[in-house]
Amino acid sequence: MSDTINVTIMGMPFTLRAGEDPVYVRKLAEYVDHRMSQLASASPKTSQLQIAVLTCLNLADSLQQAQSANSIIEDATTRLQRIIERLE
Repeated sequence: MSDTINVTIMGMPFTLRAGEDPVYVRKLAEYVDHRMSQLASASPKTSQLQIAVLTCLNLADSLQQAQSANSIIEDATTRLQRIIERLE
């Protein structure tokens, strides 16, 4: 069952339905609000839509970098496992 969760991002209220833990969803909303607020303070003349798009791009970049780092770690782990198997 999904819960209804009320959050505020950039002063705008949102009612969300999420199957996740409401505390987790609120933390996500707070994080997005924080990132958007940072961009808005750095560029006060930028519209909220532009702030939202720039925030999405920044978050997508962070996700891509994390996925890339994870891929490198998985590759290194596989190689180390092969070396260990050869040594045994």
